[in-house]
Amino acid sequence: MRRAALIAACAFGALLPLAPADARAKPVVTIEGWFEGTQGGPSWVGEVKARRFCERNRRVSLYLKRPGRDDKIGSDPKAKDNGEDQTIWILRQNAPDPGFYYAKLKRNSDCRGARSDLFEFGPNLHRG
Repeated sequence: MRRAALIAACAFGALLPLAPADARAKPVVTIEGWFEGTQGGPSWVGEVKARRFCERNRRVSLYLKRPGRDDKIGSDPKAKDNGEDQTIWILRQNAPDPGFYYAKLKRNSDCRGARSDLFEFGPNLHRG
């Protein structure tokens, strides 16, 4: 009887899907652009896309790509739900330097971190 129970338990276990080595949820962070007309002053705006528990209250940092070490421009300590089923981050900055920017989402115990694609900003590019 014990042997049959052991065989049944092993067979059942073989049917269960294996969890990946890093089972934390993988989010996506984007940069939508730099907008002069944002409420509260000129700002960078982006979005965090992930499972709901991984979207809210996540720190998003913005960097300017440089040779060597990149310049950290600043952080939005808590990405917020905008009421339209989107979680956005906002970082106030007057007149950014031309160049390539990216956003980083810091990992936590439940969710992996993420990095956006490079976003090119220049005098005639991506202004709202």
